[in-house]
Amino acid sequence: MEKLDCKVIAVRKTEGNEIVYDINYGTREYVTIETKIMEALIHSFNSNSIKIYVLLKYMCRDGKKKITQEWLLKQIGLSSDSKNNRQMLSDITTELHCGGYINKETISVEGNKIINYYEVNSLDEWKSIRKLGNRK
Repeated sequence: MEKLDCKVIAVRKTEGNEIVYDINYGTREYVTIETKIMEALIHSFNSNSIKIYVLLKYMCRDGKKKITQEWLLKQIGLSSDSKNNRQMLSDITTELHCGGYINKETISVEGNKIINYYEVNSLDEWKSIRKLGNRK
């Protein structure tokens, strides 16, 4: 994976001599994904799950954020009108949460409307959660 040849993903070494992956959004903004996390994502998840993780990492770079299912689905090219797509997204974010990659807080309001708040865990938080075993 170190020899990726594209303009969207850049591989670099940190000051601590670790390899990280920078995902460039073309607006002089990027998100950095640590090698251990990227490898675990690639081995454990499909492409939609990885896209969702990268989007959440970018959107939550300043902390917890309210993000709608509709917006996330649109960003990965899927219709939010589909009940199957909404369920798939819910399953993906639950699995990312259970694996320690993200924190997901779901709040029910006004009867059956659901609001999701997301936060992406740091490498150390992810390692700590993994050491304890996956969350339920």
